Amino acid sequence: MANNEKLDVFYGAPTLIIVSGMNSAMMPQVDCAAATENMLIAAESLNIGSCWNGFISFLFNSPKAEEYKNKLNIPEGFTPYYAVALGYKDTKAINAPARREGTVQYIK
Repeated sequence: MANNEKLDVFYGAPTLIIVSGMNSAMMPQVDCAAATENMLIAAESLNIGSCWNGFISFLFNSPKAEEYKNKLNIPEGFTPYYAVALGYKDTKAINAPARREGTVQYIK
């Protein structure tokens, strides 16, 4: 995929947030996942398009990782886990299809 020159993993979004966690935290990847999801929910509430992106892990696990951490001012002791691309939507939201009955089981 990375060899495809037309690949745009950020969909041309004008804003990108890199979500990084402190290495000394108990569960930084989980904390970053929760923060990322909260950003997506907040963006949707403002009618802003968003996309959770994990492809940045390839960049920050590559030989160029330190170079990009320095360019992006990511502090020492932090690891980038995810990215959130943000921009205004080109299309209107569509409703999700109706759920099939009996696919969720409640145990009391």
